Amino acid sequence: MSNVPKKYLKGLSKSDQEKKKKNIKETKEELKKGNKIKAINIAKKRPTTKENKESSFTIRFKKKFGDNVKPNTQKFADKTGIPLRIQKEIIKRGKGAFLSSGSRASVSSPTQWAYARLYAFYFKAISNKLDFDKDLAKNIKFKK
Repeated sequence: MSNVPKKYLKGLSKSDQEKKKKNIKETKEELKKGNKIKAINIAKKRPTTKENKESSFTIRFKKKFGDNVKPNTQKFADKTGIPLRIQKEIIKRGKGAFLSSGSRASVSSPTQWAYARLYAFYFKAISNKLDFDKDLAKNIKFKK
């Protein structure tokens, strides 16, 4: 079956781990066929853990900026320096990554994964440790 990182299966029962692996494989197959809507509907049925844990980057972001600075908004752009069009692209890529590669067991939606990716993008970029979406970071003047 597909190679799913162990951290994406942590906290799931053996049967749920197998279901998740199968689900990711089916989702990838539908994406290859160009059936994005079907892939999204399949991904929505992935097993998740009962605990709904926020990513460390989400927690850090909310601690720094508060709960009222939402992704995909001009306010987010004003606070971070990440333009709205770049935010949208990072979110799009994050949703795609969720569908094609899976996610940690506590993540239940492509949007949840994508927002955490946006928060990670910000913190990794300001600390010069960005290891994804580097092409999008080139001309951004990040606000610390």
